[in-house]
Amino acid sequence: MRKHQRNLFQSFKIVLFLTVINALIIGIGTGTIFNVVMAGSDEDMAKLDQLRREASTMNTNESRSLAATLAESINIGKSVIRYEPIPTSGNCIAKYDGDGQLGGYVVRYQESSKVEYERLANLVHELTHCYVHKKYDRFFYNYSNVAKPLDKALITEFGFLSNEEALQLKMFKDPKNKIAVDTLSKNLKKLKSFVPSNWDKKTVFITKIDYGSQSPHKEYDTVINQMMVFCHYLECTKQPKFYSYLRALADDARDRRMTGKPVSAEVPVPK
Repeated sequence: MRKHQRNLFQSFKIVLFLTVINALIIGIGTGTIFNVVMAGSDEDMAKLDQLRREASTMNTNESRSLAATLAESINIGKSVIRYEPIPTSGNCIAKYDGDGQLGGYVVRYQESSKVEYERLANLVHELTHCYVHKKYDRFFYNYSNVAKPLDKALITEFGFLSNEEALQLKMFKDPKNKIAVDTLSKNLKKLKSFVPSNWDKKTVFITKIDYGSQSPHKEYDTVINQMMVFCHYLECTKQPKFYSYLRALADDARDRRMTGKPVSAEVPVPK
């Protein structure tokens, strides 16, 4: 377990480093870039809304769960003040006004991808980061187990939080954080066990599960929602045990986002 915690800590530091680099790339040298919105993002947000409407008309637990997930993404999309294209990965960065109040988000996602399900799922992933940030107010941690540090937030002239890494690290070292990390890691491990070895789409899902397992404190909710979009396109109904448990994880995480209650126990397998 100690080795697992050390690996999580190393992954945490890598994610923080990449986040800081991304923030610097889009922020240095200009204070006006946030007024630009990608043309493709409007089309993709419209597609998410169309997908939500389609899912809401399908009478299954999984489709209803997907519709609720997409409703969150569409809702937080109203707080995005800029979209930026990026060839791989992506991120959501919080931008603050001169009084230190949250002004909105900058979202970078794979807008140029020609594969619709990959592009839209990536967009939902990044919008989930934004939604988590706004709901929990814990510097992108996707649960309420750890209290927000009392340290003063240092905001740059461009509206970025310059000490976000230090604040996240302080939360990660909080002993209470271990409960959430261990529990969410077990959920993902169980989900991975339900991926059939002969499934031609297994790599798509295992890659995301492994990614979330590296940093469950920040990437759990995002990969769960991302895989829910994948499933709509990749016929997960043919893998009912995997799909039903993924849906259960999505519902549990969304309930926590709605209520603010902490991670406390593993999600049981639906009967």
